[in-house]
Amino acid sequence: MRWPFVSCQRHEREINALAADRDRIRGERNQFAADRDAYRAAAQTAAGQFTEADGQLAAARARLSEYGGRRTASDVLVEHDVHRKALADALGEGWHLNWDQLLAAARRTVETAGEWKKDHDGQKQRADLLEMSTKALRDALNEQRDKHRPIDGGSPQPIGATTRLRRAKAHAAALHERLAEVTAANQACTCGGGEA
Repeated sequence: MRWPFVSCQRHEREINALAADRDRIRGERNQFAADRDAYRAAAQTAAGQFTEADGQLAAARARLSEYGGRRTASDVLVEHDVHRKALADALGEGWHLNWDQLLAAARRTVETAGEWKKDHDGQKQRADLLEMSTKALRDALNEQRDKHRPIDGGSPQPIGATTRLRRAKAHAAALHERLAEVTAANQACTCGGGEA
């Protein structure tokens, strides 16, 4: 026959396991934020290079209008190709010299960074909810412990470790269920944030 008691060590191990799970999720959130920031920086760099190349193209067009009919078509095409090659090199993916494809690639990079930000915000919210739930669990345990302190010399009625552990497990199960719901909602999202 097994006694219906849970040792304090076992109780602490299980609480520590919950805290480790929370810390793991928080670490994933922080790594995701670092990845998102790196993608955002790359998108901003590409957008800046695109803007610079576009400005150079506008300047070349202005110079062309200054020259009027004094420049040949081959001079204009050579200058235009130089700008397209610079933008293609900035994107670094071996693009051929199709201007429309280069602009579309820059737009997609910026959109991808936006999707990463949305996904990061969802992950951060999930981790914050888990942290708040863990804090609520600790507060509830402390409140229960304080509730059963002896009053005016009365006999104490402490809550046993078994009761605290059972409550902690029930709360952890509710947290895991909520985490599964949030994960399913995140994966069902059509914005593309659940893929990766």
